[in-house]
Amino acid sequence: MKNIRLFLTCWLFAACASMLHAQNTLISLDISDVPDGTVFKLLVVGAQEDEPPIATARITAGKLHFAFDSQEPRFYDIRCDQPWGNIRLVATKGDHVRVYAVGHRYDNRGTAIIQFSPVQIKGSLLQTEYEEKVAGQSVLNDHYTRMTETHKDFLAQLTKVRRGTPEFDALFNSDAGQRYQAAEKSFFDEVRQYYRQLFLDNRTSWWGPALVVVSLNGTNEELQDIYRQFTPEVRRSFYGTRLAKMLRLDADGNSTKLQVGQTIPDFAFTDHATQQATTMRARMAGKKYVLLDFWASWCGPCRREMPNFKAQYARYKDKGFDIVSISADDREADWLKALEEEQTPWANGLDRNKDIRQLYQVEYYPTVYLVDADGKILAKDEDARGEKLVARLHDLLGE
Repeated sequence: MKNIRLFLTCWLFAACASMLHAQNTLISLDISDVPDGTVFKLLVVGAQEDEPPIATARITAGKLHFAFDSQEPRFYDIRCDQPWGNIRLVATKGDHVRVYAVGHRYDNRGTAIIQFSPVQIKGSLLQTEYEEKVAGQSVLNDHYTRMTETHKDFLAQLTKVRRGTPEFDALFNSDAGQRYQAAEKSFFDEVRQYYRQLFLDNRTSWWGPALVVVSLNGTNEELQDIYRQFTPEVRRSFYGTRLAKMLRLDADGNSTKLQVGQTIPDFAFTDHATQQATTMRARMAGKKYVLLDFWASWCGPCRREMPNFKAQYARYKDKGFDIVSISADDREADWLKALEEEQTPWANGLDRNKDIRQLYQVEYYPTVYLVDADGKILAKDEDARGEKLVARLHDLLGE
């Protein structure tokens, strides 16, 4: 019996040790004013779209816990979806992070939101370091508050007129409007300079790309330049590789996006008019030039370009020119309504699973490619729209 008890004791000790090893990081939350049963997810900031959450938990009596295995520093989002709310923190292996927060529920245009304030995060030295690194954000917040207070009369008038009307344009171009625009430009120049310096001050540490990923403050070109100044080791870090993917760069800082002169990849879609499955290559067969248009019903510039596309299609469709439009709409009903309104006479497909967007690394709309019979890109984006498209097709196909 003594041997049995000794065996059980050793087995339990080993099992507990194994469990502790498998769950070396713990995040405990104490949240007020959030209903019991609300589901929270723990996600890594910068994770891929299809990556599942690390863990899920339901709040019970204002408390919930996430125990998981961690090896390196990560930023985490603790998120609930119904209603939507989010708490962000940074932790690493061995941390027992304790979060104390109060939830405030409100309605934002029909969407239920929970704002957590105040939020206290304890037990993470990295969190303390992070807060010290971004302490300058409070200065920016103060500058923004002063700017809006200084121009509050102009901003109040601006909210009373509809954008795009003569009244809006007159107010925006008035002396008060010019002063506000100058102040706003100065403020955002200050913001860009602050973040650029923050990122570059950390270019030899994992903090550099991590700070970029969690803030994404700057244009794509600015962030690409910053990425190229990170050390090779930092580029190979978790957040370095994630940032490169987000910016469409390889480890050396070279663009991985489709460029003029490259050949577009093939993809399958269902043509709305025929309800038949087809491919981009099949649509290109027998054509001299094809315009590949990524758009969405909600995209104003996309919709404004449609009359030009239709005019060029009517002019050159009998000379070997065709168009394929792929919509990014999440709701099929929105896409179908837009097709009915636009009456586009070429092939139209819906990118239901975002597969085509990911294949082409589409970041904005419209994204447009003009390709030849072999799929080689002749022009893209602004060079394949508007008057530039008109001129290019005239050179290629004549009147």
